Amino acid sequence: MLQLCHTDAQIATIIGHEVGHVVARHTVERITNQLWIFILQLILYSFFMPKIFNKMWSLLLRRFLSRRMEIEADYIGLILLASAGYDPRAAPKLYKKFQRITGDSTIFSTHPSGNKRAEFLAQTQVMEEALTIYKNARAGRGFNAQIPL
Repeated sequence: MLQLCHTDAQIATIIGHEVGHVVARHTVERITNQLWIFILQLILYSFFMPKIFNKMWSLLLRRFLSRRMEIEADYIGLILLASAGYDPRAAPKLYKKFQRITGDSTIFSTHPSGNKRAEFLAQTQVMEEALTIYKNARAGRGFNAQIPL
């Protein structure tokens, strides 16, 4: 993945995304979800065949939860890279680049398509927030520059 990055802002996009998972505590969330699914499995195993439930879980619920976490990590990563002084406009471009390379093979993927990720990050409200943070960081005013003292 890093071989596709040609600028510091693109590398910051990847690193920010991964740090976003940590900030959002996605590992803890996955463990908690797994515990609830285990309890649900114990209950439902008496009514359904285990293989059917496992397929339902992996195709529906796990994919939905993972994609939500990926979008959340994208957003947090965007804010982090902007606050570090990297241009946030690089992020949607990088995800579009990933889409061109990977194609539309996301039906069973735990990650949203590159186009969906790029569209989310390029939304006016999301990008304006990131650009404000970026401009403040570049001007040396830091992340909390809009908060009066």
